[in-house]
Amino acid sequence: MLILSAALAVLAVQQPPVLAPSEWVRQPPLEYPERAQARDVRRGYVVLDCRFEQAVAVECTVVEESPAGFGFGASALRAVRRGVAAESVEGRRTIRLDFILG
Repeated sequence: MLILSAALAVLAVQQPPVLAPSEWVRQPPLEYPERAQARDVRRGYVVLDCRFEQAVAVECTVVEESPAGFGFGASALRAVRRGVAAESVEGRRTIRLDFILG
């Protein structure tokens, strides 16, 4: 049990900081995925791990997507490329994007 707790503590420390909504100069423009609309999926979210250079996301990967298989991850990746962060944002950051239909 002690070993497991230590391993979880190390993982928590290695998480990149979360990008706060106030750190965006131009919010990523979210487009609701057509596949989700067609199936009447009303909500979804995506967690991205991104690397920023000069306030722009240059490399992102989907860490979590819910519900999976409806296109939320791909939509989030497209959107974050069009967003602009504050000049002070550099390095790796975690981003959560929430999708709500209606």
